[in-house]
Amino acid sequence: MSTGISPHAGSRADEMRPSGSWATQQTHLLFTHGYAGQVVNVVVSLGIALVCGARAPRWVVASWLAVHLAVTAWRALQVARFRRAEPDDAAMPTWHRRFVRGTIAAGATLGSAAWVLGPYGGFEQHASMALFLGGMCLGAVSVLGAAFELYVVYVLLLCAPMAAFFLSVGTEIHLWMALLDCVYIGAMIATGRGQYRTLQRMNSLTATNRALEEHQQRLREFADLGADLFWECDRRGRFSYLTEGYERLTGRPTAIALGTDVDGDDRPSFLPAATLAALRGGSNECAAVHEHVIDWSPREGSRSVLLSNAIPIHDAHGTVTGYRGTVRDVTEQHRLAEQLQHQATHDPLTDLANRREFERRLATVLDGARVDGSRHAVCFLDLDQFKAVNDTCGHAAGDVLLRRIAAEVTRGLRSRDTLARLGGDEFGLLLEHCPLDKATAIAQSIREAVRGIDFRWGDDHFTVTVSIGLVGIDATSGDVDDVLRKADAACYAAKQAGRDRVQS
Repeated sequence: MSTGISPHAGSRADEMRPSGSWATQQTHLLFTHGYAGQVVNVVVSLGIALVCGARAPRWVVASWLAVHLAVTAWRALQVARFRRAEPDDAAMPTWHRRFVRGTIAAGATLGSAAWVLGPYGGFEQHASMALFLGGMCLGAVSVLGAAFELYVVYVLLLCAPMAAFFLSVGTEIHLWMALLDCVYIGAMIATGRGQYRTLQRMNSLTATNRALEEHQQRLREFADLGADLFWECDRRGRFSYLTEGYERLTGRPTAIALGTDVDGDDRPSFLPAATLAALRGGSNECAAVHEHVIDWSPREGSRSVLLSNAIPIHDAHGTVTGYRGTVRDVTEQHRLAEQLQHQATHDPLTDLANRREFERRLATVLDGARVDGSRHAVCFLDLDQFKAVNDTCGHAAGDVLLRRIAAEVTRGLRSRDTLARLGGDEFGLLLEHCPLDKATAIAQSIREAVRGIDFRWGDDHFTVTVSIGLVGIDATSGDVDDVLRKADAACYAAKQAGRDRVQS
C-alpha cells in the first residue's frame, strides 16, 4: 500500500499518514533504522559546519548547527520512546506522524545550509556542501525507503534549496551544478521508488509466506484431530515418510523405522497382505484401502486396535509408486464397542449368553443343518426346588447359586458349546456337531455335577438338582421356536417323572 500525499489533507504529516498492516510495517522499518539516521545526521551537519561554514561568522554556524542538532536530538528521543512503548497497530498512525514531522524538520534545517552558509563560501565550499547533501540523500534511501512520498519530500528539502542557491549565484559553473543537482534529485527519487517497490514486494512475500505457514499449521492441526499417524511407503513396501505418532503407537523410534518394511512380526502392517503383494509385484491396479483393522500386541499382555486408510500414489505417468495413508488408534473405541456388544449378548448375573444370543446361535446351527445335514442337540435345564432357596434365604443367595451352577456346568463343556441363561432358573445348552447319544452322556454328566454342589447359606443347607430336556437337531427340526418348544416339553416331562433326570 502506498503512502500517497493527498491534496486535501490538513498538514504534511497527515498527508503521509499510513494505515493497515503495510503501514504498520512501514512505521516499524522507519523507527528500526532511526538511530542510524540520527548518527549520520550529526556527522553530516558537523562536516557541513566545519568545511562549508569555515568563512561564515561563528554565531551563524553555531545557530544553524544548534537548531539542527536539537531537531536530531528530538528525533532520537522519539525513536527511544517508540522502542520502549512497543505500540500496537492502533497507535501506529500517531507514531508515523511524529516520524514524518521530525524528518521534515531535519530535512528543512539541513537543506537550509545552502542559504545560511552558502553566501559566505566559495566554489570549493559549495561543491563540498553538494557532496555532503547528496550523500545524505543517498544514505536516506535505506532509512526512508519504506515511505516513498516522505523520501521525496526529504530529498527536495535537502537538494532543492541548494539548486536554487546555485541558480542565484549565476556563474556558468554554478548553473551547471544546479542542473546536475536537478538530475541528481530525479535519480534519487527514482532510486527511492525502486527501493519502495522492493520493500513492498518483500513485505508481500513475507505476508504470503506467513499465511502459507499458518495454513500449513492449520492443516496439520486439523489432520492431527483426525489421525494419530501419517505415513508413506514406496514401491517396495518400505516406509519413506512417517510422523512422530509412529513411535507413540508402536514403541519403535520413527528414525529407525524409516526405510524398513511396512509389514513385519514386530510391527503392525498398515496395508493388507494382498495389497502389499500387489504393490511389490509391480501391479498398477492397486486399490485404496478403507478401514483396515489392525489388531496387534505391542507388548506382552497388551492389545492395540488400529485403523488404517490409504490411497495409492501415482507419478506423472499414472504408475503406482507407493501408498500414502493415515492411522488412528481406536483401541478405546473398540474396547467400548466390545463391552457394549458383550452386554447386549450376555446375562449380567452369570455372564453366560442371554436368550437372544442363544436363539441367534441356534438359528445359525439350524440353517447349517438344513444345508449340510449335520446333527446337533439342545438341552433345556430347569433347576429343581430353586424357589425354596429364594424363599428361605433371599434373592442374594439365589443369585450366588445361579453363578455357581453356571460355573460348574461350563467347566464340563467343549469350547464350541453354548450355555445360556434363558431366564430365572432356566438354562439352555446348544451342543454343536454332537449326536444324540453323546449329547445324552453330556447331559447326564451335567446333572451329576449339579447334584454334587453342596450349597450352604448361613445355617441352611440345600441339595441342588436339575431336570433336563434333550432334543436332537437335524435338517427336519424346524425353526428356533419348534426346537425350544420340544426341549421345554422334554424338560417338563423330566420334572413330572420325578425331577433330577434327563428326558429326551
